[in-house]
Amino acid sequence: METLPKRLQSVLDEQGMTAYALAKATGISEATIGRILRGVNNPSQASILMICAELNIGVDWLKSGVGEKKATGERKITTIDVGGRNGVGARLNAYIDAKGIKPSQFANYIGTTAQTLVNILMGVSDPPVALLTKAIQVSPDLSFEWLMTGKGEMIDGEKSAMGGFNTGFVGQANITNLDLRDGDRLFEYFDSKGLSIEEVSTYINIPVQKLQAIRNGDELIDVNMGLHISRSYPDLNYEWVQTGEGDMMLSKSEIKKSKELREYIEGKSLPVVHGIHLTEIRKLADKFLIVAPLVGEFDKSEYVSTWGTKYYPEISQFAVSVDSITLGNYLSVFVPDDSMDDGSSASISKRSIVLGKEIARPDWTHKSVLNRYKIFIIHTTNDILVRKIASYDPSSNSLRCESYNPDKTLYPTIDIKVDDVREIFNIEVITKNL
Repeated sequence: METLPKRLQSVLDEQGMTAYALAKATGISEATIGRILRGVNNPSQASILMICAELNIGVDWLKSGVGEKKATGERKITTIDVGGRNGVGARLNAYIDAKGIKPSQFANYIGTTAQTLVNILMGVSDPPVALLTKAIQVSPDLSFEWLMTGKGEMIDGEKSAMGGFNTGFVGQANITNLDLRDGDRLFEYFDSKGLSIEEVSTYINIPVQKLQAIRNGDELIDVNMGLHISRSYPDLNYEWVQTGEGDMMLSKSEIKKSKELREYIEGKSLPVVHGIHLTEIRKLADKFLIVAPLVGEFDKSEYVSTWGTKYYPEISQFAVSVDSITLGNYLSVFVPDDSMDDGSSASISKRSIVLGKEIARPDWTHKSVLNRYKIFIIHTTNDILVRKIASYDPSSNSLRCESYNPDKTLYPTIDIKVDDVREIFNIEVITKNL
């Protein structure tokens, strides 16, 4: 069956265009275009729209082979459409203004700095594809076509009922512009405990200025900060912070579940029984605490691009208590999608965090190892994936990687060259739906 990569390659061949030329024309990196053509990566919706506009082909045809191959009405996206004072930046600015929020808040939603976003909104710089993709992801009612081309309505009528922003907080709360009071609720909790902002800053090691910005509504709580706060104050009901629903304080039974983490966070006195790289294994009363680096929701591209450099000392950490351990190097990863979710008990649901133990390189291709473990964290030269490794093909020196999700159009089986792999971890702990 013809796939998206084959359809795209056929159009490039017909038009006499190289992957490099397409990359230059669309602003998508040549490496990303190459991965799309090889079937390694699925293109984002923003990338598909820009590719189709540049090649004058139908979006539905490229994605699924259905519909007209030649575009019907789409117009090519020019430089002024993508950037400039009348382009994507201006339209994104209009959307943010219509939602009644501050650019600094929206910048926090999409994991960028306020200055970077303002430069885009003012037409000073063109928006990167990754940033546009994130903007679409957190704004479910924002029309793709309108943002990219200016055609149609700003608000997607079919999705307008979704209303608010998928801000990527712990728990995936859907916060609307009428419910941006997570800072108010967080400080209501601190006030009830008699804690000053200076005391909170010292305890959780977050600058007073940042906490004050959260209190004032100028910044929102990103996923990593949310994890840190919820671990540091285990009696705080973080769902209440996000949504205002439920009680401020957790019950005693719920607090008990996080007692061991609190002992680590507060005391930092548990004996270290093993340490390698940034992994620490600490002894609890009758259990062990694994403290491992965390590649968070917005950390993946930076982790991949700066792997092995000074980035490592700055990475966040994630702690999990277990009954027994195998000594080694561990890594935890945020799972942003439902690629490994088929509804079964073995599924990994969207927005989970998985903890994996590193497998030695010589064992990556051993059938016994691949059969023993079910799901792996696979760190390649350009991505971090959570997948099942179905088999190893010695003729091509590649690993066949599969998703659990039955939608193989969205999550196709891919072959990854062993030479392109940096690390593999077998998943040992799954913390679901953070």
